Amino acid sequence: MWRYASSIGQLSLSGGSMDALADAVAKQASFWRFVGIMTAAIMGLYVVAIVIGVVVGIGAAVTR
Repeated sequence: MWRYASSIGQLSLSGGSMDALADAVAKQASFWRFVGIMTAAIMGLYVVAIVIGVVVGIGAAVTR
């Protein structure tokens, strides 16, 4: 987000040049791509944690 904010600052200083706008949009797209990848990774970790919890729970119930 800092890179995007810096690009927006450059856009306002350049008087609205299309190159500065394209750079700002590209940096914003990069940020949201990163957020999407991190969200998918964390959701995957949640699924693994739930599966491990179910297996441990079933294992504990069986050994009683």
